[in-house]
Amino acid sequence: SSRNSGLVYILLGKQAQSFEPYIVGFPDKIIKEKHPAYYYRNKLRMPNYPFEYLVKSIKNNYNIKLKLYEEDYFDRD
Repeated sequence: SSRNSGLVYILLGKQAQSFEPYIVGFPDKIIKEKHPAYYYRNKLRMPNYPFEYLVKSIKNNYNIKLKLYEEDYFDRD
């Protein structure tokens, strides 16, 4: 990671975030978010920003355009 500034780390949950000290070189490329199970248990929609940032970073660093899946509807009753 100290040689490639194009890497983005998305750490989902406390266990994944415990590995943050081992990621060297580009701390601004580390995104921390709650685990997806947290959102499911609480009937919440998980935010898109970690993945939107990842797509933007890939476009800026490698000129590769990715398209994320888009939900039309979200309901967890």
